[in-house]
Amino acid sequence: MLTLLAAWIWIISGLDNQRAGQEQELGGGPIVETREFAIDKINQVEVALEEFKRVPKLKEDADPKPPLSWSHSAVAIDAESGQILFSKDERKKMPLASLTKIMTAIVLMEEIKDWKEPVKISQKAAFSGGANIHLKWDEEVRADDLFKAMLMNSDNAASIALAEHVSGNIEEFTKLMNDKAREIGALDTHFEEPSGLEDEKSFSNAYDMAKMTQYALKNDKIRTIMRTPGPLEISSCDGTIKHRVGNTNIYLKDEAKAPRVIGAKTGFTYNAGYCLMAAMHDKSGEREVIGVLLNSGQEMRWEEMEQMINWSLDNYIWN
Repeated sequence: MLTLLAAWIWIISGLDNQRAGQEQELGGGPIVETREFAIDKINQVEVALEEFKRVPKLKEDADPKPPLSWSHSAVAIDAESGQILFSKDERKKMPLASLTKIMTAIVLMEEIKDWKEPVKISQKAAFSGGANIHLKWDEEVRADDLFKAMLMNSDNAASIALAEHVSGNIEEFTKLMNDKAREIGALDTHFEEPSGLEDEKSFSNAYDMAKMTQYALKNDKIRTIMRTPGPLEISSCDGTIKHRVGNTNIYLKDEAKAPRVIGAKTGFTYNAGYCLMAAMHDKSGEREVIGVLLNSGQEMRWEEMEQMINWSLDNYIWN
């Protein structure tokens, strides 16, 4: 009721302001018709109220939150509204490790026009280390295949090669990443490179990472690739070199859990610890929750992610 009252006060105030302006322009003469103005304001209020109705609300008899003892920072948000459902030091400044590749994927989706074009693997990319499918120096691989290797297998060489292909060098590409982060609203985030492997100067927090994931998962290509279980085979453009691409998302190996999983991304460096992003929906498929855990345990991150997302789905009401 208070929301409706505030909405009508806003409309009436707008009408009064418009009338006052018209009277001033006409020297106190006849008031110009304000019906269209009122209808426009009412439509805006109806849209706002519909959005408000869709925001999940915590149950009065909600269960106690799971402690997530292994995770130093955590957040779960409603994928539609972005509302925080669960939080634990969600704004704490931390490195992201390979969760960085979610922002890399966002920028690549907006910059690459032809996904069949060949991308040459540079020396820097080939010898980047960490998670990799053993891409070779000077090998040429289609952009689409490298994109799959990056998101599924968390391949560092693929992310660096794609970044260099788009911008010429890592420095220019990270400018695009940081600009996009600010546009999305991830204001406490800064990237120094696209793989997450060198994370001493890069930083973010669980909440910003959830916002970036919310943006990324609006893209069907990203969602489809993240849900691809693997293994699959990709090859160099000339067909002489083969690579096996798996998926680091272990939920996809569980027949009971896989149908609910929208996507997941793992990350690890000694600096960041074990990190995880996962997005799942409820049994109806209507409600989606995005979760981020930073600096957790290698195995426990999977269990704590389920605890957090299941608690969020079970203890909120979606109208």
